[in-house]
Amino acid sequence: MAQELQLSTDQVLTSTVASTYQYDFQQTNFKAADGSPIYFHFLITTAVTGTAPTVTFAIQESADDTTYVTVLSTRALAGTELTKGTHFAIPMPVMPTPLRYWQAYYTASATVAAGKVTAWISNDPSIK
Repeated sequence: MAQELQLSTDQVLTSTVASTYQYDFQQTNFKAADGSPIYFHFLITTAVTGTAPTVTFAIQESADDTTYVTVLSTRALAGTELTKGTHFAIPMPVMPTPLRYWQAYYTASATVAAGKVTAWISNDPSIK
């Protein structure tokens, strides 16, 4: 059974910002109980528009829930790739000792006029 942990719900992508919510795994060096991979999902709920807009989606970790470091990010995705309903899942990187806190981070170009994303963590790579 898939489990989901919400990071963003219809979060506006017109500026560079961290996800609305962060997730505390309650421990370092965690893994899914059944050993399955963990995925960060991104679903575009409002198309990204503007003059040549781009957004980069990143996964960040922190030991203290204050200072976050990017561990993986997409390339800058063009607005034409971020239409309503676009979904992609990024597997959590395999790390020797993953830190306790995790969040998504969105870097929007100055030309993004509109766009929203819903993001979550799940042990299922598909959208349901």
